[in-house]
Amino acid sequence: MLSSFRPSSDSADTPEVATYKALRSASKSWAEKLSQHPASKSFDLLKAARKLGISVEDRTIIFEAEFEMAVMMDHYLLDYRPDGKSLAESATFAPGELAPLVSTFHEACLASRTSLYLITAVQEKHPQILLRDRLRPDEPELWLTDIALAATVHDIGGQVLIFTRVVSAQGLHFTGGFSFVFDPKNESAILDSYRRAQWAIPAKRHDEHRISFFLGMNRRIGLEQGFADVQPPS
Repeated sequence: MLSSFRPSSDSADTPEVATYKALRSASKSWAEKLSQHPASKSFDLLKAARKLGISVEDRTIIFEAEFEMAVMMDHYLLDYRPDGKSLAESATFAPGELAPLVSTFHEACLASRTSLYLITAVQEKHPQILLRDRLRPDEPELWLTDIALAATVHDIGGQVLIFTRVVSAQGLHFTGGFSFVFDPKNESAILDSYRRAQWAIPAKRHDEHRISFFLGMNRRIGLEQGFADVQPPS
């Protein structure tokens, strides 16, 4: 059984949580900067949605759940590559154009990736969960900081699987803004289905397809989870 964590005023005051909140705030500024960048004119949001598996009707994107908006933006900014590069890879910024923490977040996102992880432990006093990569089992385990996910794992109880993007900056690992949660009893079936789906796809398209596959899997067998709008530290 995993140890438990519940959000508290004490945990919100730790340096790790303050850094986490500041990076979360920087991520919102970063997404806005990218969406307004001249390079974005070459990236069609509606085509990106269809590629991801989200319905589009009369030039309107139809989300099945509110959190899918975060999934859509992650895909659009980082994994959608109509000409071989993502918007994040295509956008360039002049020195000083981005605030220092936003620039740090940008570089961290460029080095990030999505994967399926098994949560094997939860810190008792901090919103951190220990992740073991199931798509790349040779990767070292890492402690992920996330207030809502730590509370979700507590509520579910036991080990759980999550699919997410892990971003690493300033000594912390955290999600790119979305996650899918699965019952670990379905791990073998999920992995087998994933490998079959990826087999016929060129390696350069694996990142783009991975999030689409797990979005579909989440719609079928994903578990409910909590979400929190993280505010920057005061």
